[in-house]
Amino acid sequence: MALSLSRGKRQSLLIGDNITVTVADVCGGRVTLQVEAPKDVPVLRKELTQPFYRRKPFLKRIIQYLRRYCAGGVLAARRP
Repeated sequence: MALSLSRGKRQSLLIGDNITVTVADVCGGRVTLQVEAPKDVPVLRKELTQPFYRRKPFLKRIIQYLRRYCAGGVLAARRP
């Protein structure tokens, strides 16, 4: 279950006792967030946790093509 919140520019939300997420700017359909967290808490964009080729759809298609037409090669043996 996810929590949906509405926040305006310069408004914040607190996660636990030590993580603050602030809406820094809203410009058109783009929202800039500022995250304040302890150094031992990793803060990553979700897409950076996925393999590179899944972040770039055209690379995924190229890899699929190479696997299909270069059977037996390095890429054919390597499955994610």
